[in-house]
Amino acid sequence: MSRIKSLKGLVAWSLVWLMLSSLMTEVFSIYCWQPFTHPNETARLISSWTDFQDCEVLLIGSSLAELGLSSPTIGAVLKDKIGRRPCVFNLAQQGLSAESAVSYLGAVLEISTPRILLWATSPQACMTKNGGGFLEAYASPYDILRGFLSISSAVSQVNGKKINPDFWSQLKSLVFALFRPPALLFQATYFASSEALGYLFNLSPTRFQRELTKLRLNAGWAPMTSRSGGSRAAWKGEIEWRSIDALRKLVLQKGVDLGILLMPIDEKEVTKEAVIRKQFTVSLAEYCHRHDIPYVDLLNPNYRLDSTDFMVDGRHLIVKGAQKLSREVALNVLVPMLDTPVKNSKDQFD
Repeated sequence: MSRIKSLKGLVAWSLVWLMLSSLMTEVFSIYCWQPFTHPNETARLISSWTDFQDCEVLLIGSSLAELGLSSPTIGAVLKDKIGRRPCVFNLAQQGLSAESAVSYLGAVLEISTPRILLWATSPQACMTKNGGGFLEAYASPYDILRGFLSISSAVSQVNGKKINPDFWSQLKSLVFALFRPPALLFQATYFASSEALGYLFNLSPTRFQRELTKLRLNAGWAPMTSRSGGSRAAWKGEIEWRSIDALRKLVLQKGVDLGILLMPIDEKEVTKEAVIRKQFTVSLAEYCHRHDIPYVDLLNPNYRLDSTDFMVDGRHLIVKGAQKLSREVALNVLVPMLDTPVKNSKDQFD
């Protein structure tokens, strides 16, 4: 009996030390080292959680939306067309998949209720082999679990001895989430400390603070002026319709109007993706039509871009391409949505 008790105690303490070591590693890598190695991404993260709460229009998506949708351009067009300039904020994050967007929005919509949310996506972001995961959102464990568990369709059901195929992947995401530190608390502390010390001792801005200033001036949008760079990651997988549907239900539960945009590509440059994209846009259009969601394929002629508007990877946009695309999105998507009364979403959960 004593040996069993000792073994249980050893296992319990091992788990405690595992959690503490994971916590310290996470804190050091994300909150001490990353702000200097990746100031742009870190600044976007902190800026996102401090600047968007009262915005009427939120934009989400992966790096394609992060670089491809210009909040200042959209705001300027709206001011010209509707006579006022609503707050428009780009909350897109690098690598944000459909799956991770569910937990991300679960946290976002707890502290903000925008009028409109535009999800600018791609086939890659909607595929299960994209990596996804609920940890991509850089939220706290509480935010991740709340965002996940609040959506009934995302919770697996165990029926007798037969287990839903999604059960194990969802369980893995939830378990790993428990080993993530409360990110927002540490980010706020780090940010406040650096700002206060800089002010008290009249220190010159750090690289991180300069990046943060630049991002805030662009309302959460990080402009790229060169055609160099970009990503050509290999990918292909099944469409994660479960996550897409969970995202739709989460947004509608909050009474927010959802619009879905399929981001453009340079079809001559990324021929493999062009084939996958043509198949995907048909399925996504049917899904949006079935659920009465405004949907736009941004390869349509009204939004057509030139090859020189893209980075050399044929996927991410540079400044002039983002500005051109954003003007058309503002005119053809947001102006009509802002002119339409807010929907009563309670009857749209089939």
